[in-house]
Amino acid sequence: MRYGPQLVFHSIRKTVVMILENASVPENVVADIVGHEKITMTYGLYSGGLSLTVKREALNKLVYG
Repeated sequence: MRYGPQLVFHSIRKTVVMILENASVPENVVADIVGHEKITMTYGLYSGGLSLTVKREALNKLVYG
């Protein structure tokens, strides 16, 4: 696969987010996986983040193709 102007790192992130959303993975789980800041008081300020087990279960839903 060759990378060019149309295929950059954020293209991969966008695809991963889309696949996880379509797999009904909660948005806060996807945010933790892709490194997005959580803006709510509860998750953004007080949470230490999700466990690796929760993230692994979500990533196991990634099916491409």
